[in-house]
Amino acid sequence: MQIKSYPIFFFIGLNLFFGLLIILNELHFTFYRFYTPMLMNPTLTTLKIDFAFWLISSIIILASLFIILIKIEKTFKKALLILIFLSTLLMLILIFNFKLTFLILNFWFAFLLLACLINLKLKISWLKLLSLAASPLLFLIALITFLSSLFLILHLRNIYLLPIELEGKISLLNIQIFYALYPLNKFFLLALMFLWVWSPLTNFLKLNNKFDFFNRITYMPLISSLILGIVLIELPYLTRVGFIGVDAQWYFNALNQVTNFKTFLSMFINEPRSFYLAILWFITFLGFSKEAAVKMGPAFLSIIHIFAIFAFINAIIKNKFLSGLSSFLAVFSFQTTVGMYAGIYANWFSLSTAILSLTFLIKAIKEKLKFIIPSIAFLIVSMFSHPWTGIIIFLMLIVYALINLIYSVLKKFRKGLKEALCALSLIAINLALIAIAFIKPLGLTASFQTANQILQSIKLSNIYSFLENLDFALKFYVGGFFIAPLIYLLGLASASLIFKNKILLKLFSAWFITTLPFLIFSDLWLKWRILYLMPFQILSGLGYAFIMKNICKASLKFKILFSTVIFLQLFNYALQCLLFIPEY
Repeated sequence: MQIKSYPIFFFIGLNLFFGLLIILNELHFTFYRFYTPMLMNPTLTTLKIDFAFWLISSIIILASLFIILIKIEKTFKKALLILIFLSTLLMLILIFNFKLTFLILNFWFAFLLLACLINLKLKISWLKLLSLAASPLLFLIALITFLSSLFLILHLRNIYLLPIELEGKISLLNIQIFYALYPLNKFFLLALMFLWVWSPLTNFLKLNNKFDFFNRITYMPLISSLILGIVLIELPYLTRVGFIGVDAQWYFNALNQVTNFKTFLSMFINEPRSFYLAILWFITFLGFSKEAAVKMGPAFLSIIHIFAIFAFINAIIKNKFLSGLSSFLAVFSFQTTVGMYAGIYANWFSLSTAILSLTFLIKAIKEKLKFIIPSIAFLIVSMFSHPWTGIIIFLMLIVYALINLIYSVLKKFRKGLKEALCALSLIAINLALIAIAFIKPLGLTASFQTANQILQSIKLSNIYSFLENLDFALKFYVGGFFIAPLIYLLGLASASLIFKNKILLKLFSAWFITTLPFLIFSDLWLKWRILYLMPFQILSGLGYAFIMKNICKASLKFKILFSTVIFLQLFNYALQCLLFIPEY
């Protein structure tokens, strides 16, 4: 019996789509998008018509299953019991006027039982069945997201393909699909921060952690993500005259003070953000104005950040094609959206170079010690680019070294010693830079004084209002851009990979052990700065790569649809964020 011959899967996908819309409609919760409260009430047409579509598809599914069951005589009697159970539930729902959600969930439960019963005879891979059933659902979501993104881009030139009301309805539906998991956003975020604690639980799951994945046209995804990153960053400037980002004007004013090499040298010595300003100054040498340099700078940052994430993930999974696909997560990351909103360009640059430093640290541990040299070089650049970020990375390296020393004591002495020595060499460089900063009056010194002021905002009493303040920070700081459940969910998918790779487990443990106390005990205004330094973009990239590896036996169509939905949803999110940023 050929499963491909059944059109039933189209109706299953349709049933899932309309069923989910109805359930979300009845949940009717409020979610926040860009500071604004919105009501979750998604419909493709109207609630009644959506339910009619769901009901028709349900009847077709049951009829199709009934035909299949007749052909499989041995299972027919058992299936009748399930059908009687479902019919009884339907009657009770109609009599007592229960919510439609109860009806939909019961139908799905009965359908799942019937599918299990049928598959005992057919013995088809559950992954194949899942891909066939989910493909129509993914296609519908991809289509809605694509249209919504297209409308957004065309609106920049005042072009409307459809009536305004219809475009608005499609765009609103896409927004509500993206925020469907909004009630779980904070839970996902906290679960991701404590991933290093609970990831050992994934050891009970039989998951594939070996990346013998398709590895042709290796650099095409990376090149595509780099091009998309540049386009996405510069797209808002099509309709803006001024700068985008809170601190963008400051960079323009600072750049205007650089008139010759002498003033440049003075700035480089005394200004904590001098490395990024030096890059902007170099852009002016290419014939661009200082205003153009400030506007083009974030595109350069996007390139560095995308490449850093690609290099980090590739150092782990050793698959350039999959690492290139994962680098798209860097394009849509908080580093892009929040970095552009706040205009914290030096912070963005420093974090990217710190990730490159950690990448070469991993390569030094896993491959050859010579990679410690570029690791040290990028660490120095990170510290001088934005000392506040550099200090966090410095503290993280101390924790990482301590974890490795403890590990080497508990296990064989030499087992964690190489990692500890590599980390200690980076710590020594950091200590030397800090010593120089205090001996000689540099811009680095001013940053350490600022860091001291930040540390003064750390109070033990803040723990009592942590969850409340975190919730407020997510909703009302930097555009509310940190509300993106899909990014956190992809990050959670990396848990098994993190646990199996001991270097990653120790590294991310150190990262979160360092940043979590700052997040918990800091004042409200500091929380978003801590969130910005957390490695969500790396974890989501690793999570995506891990999912793709574990669905490698699914059809090519399903893998393309899955990736398309992920990337389109996050592209639309990033585009909306960037277009929301006010002009300065």
